[in-house]
Amino acid sequence: MKLHLLFSAALLTSSFALLPHAHAASSSCDDKGGTLLHRMANKQDCLNSGLDNKLNKYQENRQRQEQKLKDLRDKYENAPQNTREKLQKRIDQQREKLQNMRGDNEKKLRGKLDRFKEQRAERAEKLQKLKDQQKEDLQRLKQSGDRTRSDVHNLLHGGL
Repeated sequence: MKLHLLFSAALLTSSFALLPHAHAASSSCDDKGGTLLHRMANKQDCLNSGLDNKLNKYQENRQRQEQKLKDLRDKYENAPQNTREKLQKRIDQQREKLQNMRGDNEKKLRGKLDRFKEQRAERAEKLQKLKDQQKEDLQRLKQSGDRTRSDVHNLLHGGL
């Protein structure tokens, strides 16, 4: 069952790879002669034939994959017990490797996420300090301006 899913996924993926070729094949059928309707009909026929060709190839590939799957299933079912055990052991090893890789990747990602959060907190703290410093500088500037104005006012109205 799992092999069937694996082959189906591989087949689906390979079919997407053929899409650009369908377009390229259809563009080689351009006909310069005739009326607009004639050219459109030729283009449509060309596209249809290209699509039919790709569909036939897809069906042939699918049949080959299904046959391979059937052959593997028959081979596994008809295999002696020790061969089945070896195959199951290989499957289990691959699953274990995959789980270990997932665990390692998860640990790495968590570490990166933690570092990112720390850096973001540090940047936020620095930004807050800069804002506070800017407010303090503005307050000192206002106080200095107030003193200067009062000194000028005193000088003009009261003398020395």
